[in-house]
Amino acid sequence: MFTQDYFDSDLNVHPDIRKARGLPRRAFTDTKVAEKEMRTIWSADWLILPLPLTHTQRVRPFTVPGHHCIISEDANGTVHVLPNRCSHQWHPLVMHPRTTPQLICPVHGRTFGLDGKCTSHHGAESCPGFPTEHDHLKPYLAKAIGKLVFMRARHHALDATSTPPLRDRVARDIHAYAHGTLEFLSERVLPGNWKLHVGNYLDASHIQRVHHESLYRKIDMRGYTVQKTEAGILQTAQARIQSDAWLYRETPIYAAWWFVFPNIAINLYAWGASLNIWYPGETPNETRMIWFHLVTNSNHYGAVDQAFQNAIDAEDVRLIQRIAQYGEGRPSERMQFIPEADMALHWFHRKVSQCLTRD
Repeated sequence: MFTQDYFDSDLNVHPDIRKARGLPRRAFTDTKVAEKEMRTIWSADWLILPLPLTHTQRVRPFTVPGHHCIISEDANGTVHVLPNRCSHQWHPLVMHPRTTPQLICPVHGRTFGLDGKCTSHHGAESCPGFPTEHDHLKPYLAKAIGKLVFMRARHHALDATSTPPLRDRVARDIHAYAHGTLEFLSERVLPGNWKLHVGNYLDASHIQRVHHESLYRKIDMRGYTVQKTEAGILQTAQARIQSDAWLYRETPIYAAWWFVFPNIAINLYAWGASLNIWYPGETPNETRMIWFHLVTNSNHYGAVDQAFQNAIDAEDVRLIQRIAQYGEGRPSERMQFIPEADMALHWFHRKVSQCLTRD
């Protein structure tokens, strides 16, 4: 059994970036740290679902850390998130996306509505009070914002009044994009801990060197800004070429990049929004990444934009792959933050640290 001292010993990140050291190397490789994240980061707050619903797939299985679930949309357009296990003998109800008005267990035929209510089970009708509350699937609290769906991973009394993490400024920004057309969707398992991928996203310093032939040619780093807000981190980049600029709050920029803790990146462009979602993989050295585009201006979106996004993505994946490949070393090794460059990265390490050092 690992005591709290195991987590407190070197996982604290000082609030003063000049004095702070980053999370130790073991925070990216240790299974005990990953287990603590499951009890804190991935159980205590809202999670964005890994795939948006489409009209051709009204029922879809998915997983988030610690939960196997079903997302469904009924005939009234209401979104439901349910556990993906039959209440009879716990067999998975849905294995593949499909369109169906009900959920039928493939083993014994127990049937549920898309809201999780048990409607029938041959032979169980003689049981007193069937179906009881134990026969129904207990739904998760779920809220939809356009094509984006959030679920509350933990059931508790405050669920009815709790709200998803897209609040205040970020909520106003994403609302129009959330109703865009789904044009691109990808789900992959990548090398490297999920925190490495998030850290790379928040690190502006590498753009000139790692993305020299792609993103760096599009943006003017002299106009690069980073803001900490109540909702997360906002990075904005000015366009190097006037034709690439669009107005964001009356300011011409190339892109606005929102990060919402712990794992959502919402990237706003002239053509719409690109969303990156990172989840832990099967091991601490794997990341499950979901990436999709919601297009609101088709005149600004096309094959060239997708190829450009793919090039940036490939550069980032190679970078994290190298870090993960050469990641062996002393488990207590910790990075130094550069005060003027690493404000966002320090903010993220400290947020993770606060989760890992509490019960």
